[in-house]
Amino acid sequence: MRLTNSISRRLVAGAFLSCAVFAAMAQAETFPGCEGKVEQPRRLPALSQGLLKKIEPVDAMISPLEDPKTGVAPKPNYKEGWARLQKIVDNCKECNPYEQAQLYNRAAFTNYSLDNVQNAIKYYEKVAGLTPNIPLSLEQQTLFTVAQLKASVEDFKGSIATFKKWEKTCPKVIPNDYWYMQSQIYYQTGDKANAIKFIDKAVKQVEAKSEVPKESWYRLQMALYVDKEDYKTATTVAEKIVVHYSTAKNVSQLAGLYGMTGNEKGQLALLDALNVMGELSRDSEYRNLASLYQSSEAPYLAAKVLEKGLKEGKMERNTKNLEYLGAALRQSQEIKKSIPVMEEAASKSGDGKLYAQLSAIHLDAENYKEAIASANKAINKGGLKSAGEPYFYRGNAEMQLKDYGAAIVSLQRAVNDERYGKYARQLLDYVEKEKKREADLAQAELDAKAAQEAAVKAIKGEG
Repeated sequence: MRLTNSISRRLVAGAFLSCAVFAAMAQAETFPGCEGKVEQPRRLPALSQGLLKKIEPVDAMISPLEDPKTGVAPKPNYKEGWARLQKIVDNCKECNPYEQAQLYNRAAFTNYSLDNVQNAIKYYEKVAGLTPNIPLSLEQQTLFTVAQLKASVEDFKGSIATFKKWEKTCPKVIPNDYWYMQSQIYYQTGDKANAIKFIDKAVKQVEAKSEVPKESWYRLQMALYVDKEDYKTATTVAEKIVVHYSTAKNVSQLAGLYGMTGNEKGQLALLDALNVMGELSRDSEYRNLASLYQSSEAPYLAAKVLEKGLKEGKMERNTKNLEYLGAALRQSQEIKKSIPVMEEAASKSGDGKLYAQLSAIHLDAENYKEAIASANKAINKGGLKSAGEPYFYRGNAEMQLKDYGAAIVSLQRAVNDERYGKYARQLLDYVEKEKKREADLAQAELDAKAAQEAAVKAIKGEG
């Protein structure tokens, strides 16, 4: 939140012009200690005709008048103007304080126009230092400009101190954005309490007149409350922003705050509206909307959102996003569609986790050979939190193919796994029983066949 040079430039120009410009952009208010204070008239020295003649050509260079015929003013020549003005400033030893103020004021403005801000500050401070031999309005404008210039060069403490001096002059009018500027400056010093106090004051004053504060004011107020982790108040401000400055960016911002304050219905409604309008633009927005749909038990809609984001190129086709889509498709029973998505995600992954998930999906689809292949890839890639997971899936697939010996070997590798061990033991017990049952059945068939053959032989022998 840095004050821009354009603001400072406007205020510098304002200090060089008349106080009428200052008043036009201001509101009536009184600082503490200024109530009922009557300013005593200042007796000012006169400007000599000799000095006026000297500075007239300088004024024509740094602030040329419009051509009465064309209505166009020549381009200022600040470099040459300053070269001439500097000689006058350095040799005006007999000038009275008011004459010095006029020279310093021009010197400050010219240096600022030449982007020499430090020199501009120096000369403006010289002007203010000539109080009370300058008009009160010039003193006030000069102090205000110095404060702004110090803020522009990140001398925030110096800016605050100068603004306090300005306040003590009891100005009759205060710029409309004064408290907003104070909030920015205090924020830069790390004084967040005063930053919030002043932005709240700025917003309140405008709203009290049934007017709408500038969007930048609301944004600063919201940012400060987010920084304070007062998300409830930040959300209230964000709602005002959406009402008065309805853009996709602001709606998305409010949706994020709804999420932070637990208003998932509000967040879903806003993100859904943005999606319909085609205004979702970031990975996080698509993922958040998909997550909200899944929380609302609508995985099919979640998958549609993710497919749209990936298709339009607004979501990166990386492992994480493909995994989200694959999971959403699986949850919505779109098993066949989820398989190629998860295969792509697994191939991009640095570990075997997604190949293990893919093995489980193949099991759901009754693709048992593919389930075994994916489980083997998971084992080879490694990096699994549950090392027994792919063995459990592989054993399950091998069981379905009635390869009980292989299934027992796989499941024995999974029985000690913290997460899958319980299920692996249950399945292993079943497989071992099933293997024994089939072996017993096969033996019974052999025995029956042998008995039948023996009976046939006996009958033939009797014959």
